[in-house]
Amino acid sequence: MRERAEKVGGRLDIRSAPGEGTQIIVRVPRQLEIGDPETAVSGLRVLLVDDHQLYLEGIQNLLRTRGVQVIGTANNGLEAQNKAAALQPDLILMDVDMPVCNGLEATRQIKQQWPDIKIVMLTVSAEEEKLLTALRYGASGYLLKSVDGSQFFQMLADAMRGETVLTPQMAAQMLTDMAQVVEAAEDVVETAVDNIVLTPRQKEVLELVIQGYTNKEVAEQLGLTERTVKYHVSHILERYQLSSRYELSHLHQPPPEDE
Repeated sequence: MRERAEKVGGRLDIRSAPGEGTQIIVRVPRQLEIGDPETAVSGLRVLLVDDHQLYLEGIQNLLRTRGVQVIGTANNGLEAQNKAAALQPDLILMDVDMPVCNGLEATRQIKQQWPDIKIVMLTVSAEEEKLLTALRYGASGYLLKSVDGSQFFQMLADAMRGETVLTPQMAAQMLTDMAQVVEAAEDVVETAVDNIVLTPRQKEVLELVIQGYTNKEVAEQLGLTERTVKYHVSHILERYQLSSRYELSHLHQPPPEDE
């Protein structure tokens, strides 16, 4: 989950407070309107890679009307690698699904040899597995071909500034998937805690610790030595995989009652 957030230039924080539960906060970059995006991409040397000639011609005309230099085109990932070596473009707009060599593998090969070349993937469908693979291989963005013109040029400008760009639909889908992962993880943790087996004496010690008693007070309540209580507490911490008595004291706190 943290890896997914970092791949899109974001950050994941986990915060826990007594009586307030656990918060998982995901921050992702917000698209900022900085200057004129068409001016920002004017003069860029771009290589276009797509196996549909009609689309190639259409996006080529669109880019050229905005001052972008289309220095070459390719119809598959293998041609893209050869053209990248010969032309050294600033940016490659790469289709994902192509014959001979797909865009994901071409991206991996190109970024390994020429890491300074920016690559933005273009696709007709939002498939998270391919998106994450592209970002792992070094792509600077993953855009739907249905994106509108002004947004498209803004995102290209953002990518050239070093940001990772995604269309809003993809960013929203990733956040939804992250939330589902968090929910599943919380269920696993709760199940694991409920399934931990303690001895009767350890249960007695744990119950008093949760109520806020000190080791000395627990010892007095149960007729044990303080050293024995410390021994039981250390074993309980180990079973719950916790690092402190403070965490243990809040492990089984009941939810607040409705007023």
